[in-house]
Amino acid sequence: MDSEPVVEIAHKTTVLVLDGPIIYKHKALDIPYWVVRVLEGDYRDRVGWMAEINQTGKDILVGM
Repeated sequence: MDSEPVVEIAHKTTVLVLDGPIIYKHKALDIPYWVVRVLEGDYRDRVGWMAEINQTGKDILVGM
């Protein structure tokens, strides 16, 4: 959480949620992490963990 992301996908990139969430406690926040597959763009077909919110509580993974 305190380090740089391994991969940063473009804003509004479509991902498929495969599993989760697990909750990671960061200071006062409970941050849900989901396993996702990137469906488009430069990182298409990459699978990994993605946080639902950032360290300030702002949504970064939003369902459709």
